[in-house]
Amino acid sequence: CAQCHDHPYDPITQKEFYQFYSFFNNADEAAVGVPKFRTSDLAAKEAALEKAKGVARAEAEAWVKKTSADLAYNATHPSKTEVLEVLKAESTSGAKLELQKDGSFLVTGVVPDKDVYTLRLRMSQADVSAIKLEVLPDKGLPKNGPGRAKNGNFVLEQLLIEGHQLISATTDYHQQEFDPGGALKDAEKTGWAISPEMGKTHQATFELENPITKAGEITVRLIQNYGGNHVIGRFRLSSISGEQRPVPNQVHKLKPDQIDELEKHYFAQINPTTAALAKELAEAKKRNRVDARVIQQRSRNPRPTYIFHRGDFLQPQKDLGAVQSNPPALAHRFEIKNANRLDLAKWIVAEENPLTARVVSNVIWAHLFGEGLVPTPDDFGTRAPSPGHRRLLDWLANEFIRLGWSRKQLIKTIVMSRSYRQSSGHRPELANLDSYNYLLHRQNRPRVEAEIVRDLHLSVSGLLSKKIGGESVFPPISADVAAISFASSFKWKTSSGDERYRRGMYTFFKRTAPDPNLITFDCPDSNLTATSRSSSNTPLMALATLQNEVFHEAAQTFTKNLLENPALQTDMQRLTQGFRACLARFPEEAELVTLTGLLKDNREYYQNDKESALKLAPSKYPDPVEAAAWVATIRIITNLDEFIVRN
Repeated sequence: CAQCHDHPYDPITQKEFYQFYSFFNNADEAAVGVPKFRTSDLAAKEAALEKAKGVARAEAEAWVKKTSADLAYNATHPSKTEVLEVLKAESTSGAKLELQKDGSFLVTGVVPDKDVYTLRLRMSQADVSAIKLEVLPDKGLPKNGPGRAKNGNFVLEQLLIEGHQLISATTDYHQQEFDPGGALKDAEKTGWAISPEMGKTHQATFELENPITKAGEITVRLIQNYGGNHVIGRFRLSSISGEQRPVPNQVHKLKPDQIDELEKHYFAQINPTTAALAKELAEAKKRNRVDARVIQQRSRNPRPTYIFHRGDFLQPQKDLGAVQSNPPALAHRFEIKNANRLDLAKWIVAEENPLTARVVSNVIWAHLFGEGLVPTPDDFGTRAPSPGHRRLLDWLANEFIRLGWSRKQLIKTIVMSRSYRQSSGHRPELANLDSYNYLLHRQNRPRVEAEIVRDLHLSVSGLLSKKIGGESVFPPISADVAAISFASSFKWKTSSGDERYRRGMYTFFKRTAPDPNLITFDCPDSNLTATSRSSSNTPLMALATLQNEVFHEAAQTFTKNLLENPALQTDMQRLTQGFRACLARFPEEAELVTLTGLLKDNREYYQNDKESALKLAPSKYPDPVEAAAWVATIRIITNLDEFIVRN
């Protein structure tokens, strides 16, 4: 009413409405990058990465120190390389090994799946410390080779020298997971390969355990049993004399300005520990920022606020002048020139403000007792009912402020009181005196909220996930319901694993189509702010807890726990334990008799209908008839009014 005109039943005048509106009329929106979760989590990941980098850097520095020493040694102890003279060369597959002018072999003829090249070679130099294998490109090979596979690759599974042991192998390049060290082992699916660097010359140096001290003949075998035509197409073998320490060929080519880039690449790609941490941190940072629209106060060109004639924004009454920002007089006005939203925020939590502490205290009281001291928590106006206990509401408001506006402390104060802890049982002697329980002669019996109904079933079965925080989850709902609720605008992807059993408060909530199970238990939609929830009692609620997939899974798991508990050997023990777990009390004798009879009837029913028993019992349970009878019985206990009502 106040937006258009003054009203005799409204304590807020039209002018006061626009004075309050002025606080929010003078604001702009700005896009701000806001973290989606705690920056301390990112800091922990960054600290873990830096710690791992420190360890990796120490290892890398040790490697650099050793490699530098090896390079210095090699510079003062030059080696001599000689292409080996071929005495005999043959292939187990029958392929031809044709000797070329440069001392290399070009393999032609049949292209086998696997092959072994055996070469008898003569060395003219003594003190041979290593054998070098060069693989060479050739136009006659697929993709220019040097392999004979369709993509030009090869896999050297093992290199053997008769009578001599090899201890290490280095190369200028090797394929991931196919390093030359694999060619020293007698193992399948290992060896040296070069993908994707085909069509180029590559070399591998194999160091001998003991140098060959005299010139003479040696026999070398190149074993290539990987399969898929991965055999070498052109190659050359040479001997290296002199004690040269193996150093990767790339190190020789490294320039000083490449050191920093190499370190970054090592941490991000090579070292498995730092690479995994770096990837995790990068993904976390990517997920952690989201553009949020933030309202900020206008610092330039403040927008004047006028009273609109009959509430029409096209008819501002400029002749009356712009109004000054201020709360309504009813709620303790303040006189601050050019007041802004920060002033309003301070006013809201000011001790002299008569509203905030009372409203919040009343909402907390309503949550704990089922109804507030003021029955209308969203309306403290002149037409709202007066507080049932004015002095108590004032005391709660002052205590709330004294406790530092701590909701937890106020809740603790209330729940430790005798009023809260009294029984919910009916008291006939006071029924006529206080039929609506205004005087709290007993505790009320409010039903728990919609989200907690589901949580109770999951908790008693042991399925409830205790994970805190995170993104929304999608518990199972009927495909038909999802199709009607969301149509083609949204696809409900049911969560799996522990996410399926998160607390109800984490359920994804689409504003225009809330979760149907929550709506059934009076959960309001999110189109408008709701300070309280209505409480109804309909047959749909019982049908939901009996037939909904999540409640059914909870009953199955609860049944399995009871039947497999070695401490529970009889029906009476299991029924008593199930009753206590659900209702936090021992069953009375009459209740046990009823449940025992129900269990007996269920056994007889499912004994005659084993197909239904298989559907109801936990999956792959050895005795589906017995399990189904217990599931049906347990669902009766979990559907008792006492299970979802707070006593």
